[in-house]
Amino acid sequence: MALAEYAARGRIWDGPQDRAYDDAVDLYMSDVARGKQALLLAGSNEEAARLARLARDRRIERGQIGGKREGHTQGRQPGRGR
Repeated sequence: MALAEYAARGRIWDGPQDRAYDDAVDLYMSDVARGKQALLLAGSNEEAARLARLARDRRIERGQIGGKREGHTQGRQPGRGR
């Protein structure tokens, strides 16, 4: 029943995994920017870590936090967000 309700409200998305992660983070960031409380849910710790990295990278790109994007640390530990 719950899935049918989510589907009826356009809350279920599918597609390639990379695109789904990007879309989920973009929607999360949009909701937060509008002052809404939002959650990113994941099926595993690995997925949660990937979504967190994407969200952090987006916040760095937008100047919301300092630090370097994942993969751009040149062997150093990435900086922490504020």
